[in-house]
Amino acid sequence: ARQRIKEMDEREKYLESRKAGIRSNIQIYRLSPEQYKDVSLLAVDSSCDMMTKDQFGKNLFCTVVQPVTYSPDRRLLELGAMIRYNSIMDQDSIDFMYEYMDPSAYLTAYALCLELVHAHRLAGSYRHTLMDGSIVTFITKLNQAYQFASKHRNEYTEAFLSEYPEILKALIELVEYYGAVFIPKTSNRDEFKTHYNLTDIPFSDGEILIRILDNGEYVVVPIKRYEYFLPEAKDVPVKDFFNTVNSKFQIVYFKSPTGRLHRIEIMSDSIHRVMEGIAQTFVLKGENLLIYEADRLAKKKLGTLQGYNPLKPFWGYRL
Repeated sequence: ARQRIKEMDEREKYLESRKAGIRSNIQIYRLSPEQYKDVSLLAVDSSCDMMTKDQFGKNLFCTVVQPVTYSPDRRLLELGAMIRYNSIMDQDSIDFMYEYMDPSAYLTAYALCLELVHAHRLAGSYRHTLMDGSIVTFITKLNQAYQFASKHRNEYTEAFLSEYPEILKALIELVEYYGAVFIPKTSNRDEFKTHYNLTDIPFSDGEILIRILDNGEYVVVPIKRYEYFLPEAKDVPVKDFFNTVNSKFQIVYFKSPTGRLHRIEIMSDSIHRVMEGIAQTFVLKGENLLIYEADRLAKKKLGTLQGYNPLKPFWGYRL
């Protein structure tokens, strides 16, 4: 413990010694509470789990997708949840899945896909839609779910494959037409260091910026380019979408008034307008208020469903 405290002290001293030099060479923006704009916002999150066996001896998997809205008069409202009981699996099916992949990875990926579909259906009525996780995570999880489902066909995976074109269209239109904002809980990526040629600093973007920025300040850097892949679907321009993500997405590191550093992924042509509209939702010491509330309500609703008694826990942060 003493060694850890010593290392933290040394880190603080090192970054403090470089703070002035770094700040003088980067573009820093500042948002004061007077600049916050009250706009209509939508956030969607989900909770999923395997439930007890039904009267036929099969295991039931359930996903609850919960939307929450923020209105210009500063009210949080709960909308109707999507509850999906689309997966009935006997023990043989579960054992079969474990042979190729941990079912929790597929099940949570499918839950993210349902979030996209439900958010897409509601997004047209709101200025911005807040998604829990990075754009990279949503693309990667969607591809993982498709690859697994296409190789291991059963009644469980067929449901996903039939919905894949709708899910893919939802992801693309949320980004390109509905102003989706992606907010991962954690990140260890280094776009800031790379963009400002600070790779000699042996700490992550978050470790640097939490000490460099003052409350209410943010910096903007380009997102790291990736070679994405998603299977094609009829009349859905996947390659054009990847070009949009790589060329127009920007990363915002925002240090909220609570002192918490948030990574926010936004289309580059609307960054400052988006920040004025969503800044007031970063009022918790942890995650975004709307995403927190959507997550809380989804878990609560799942826990109150008749017969709920989880067999296996499924969890994981979205990076």
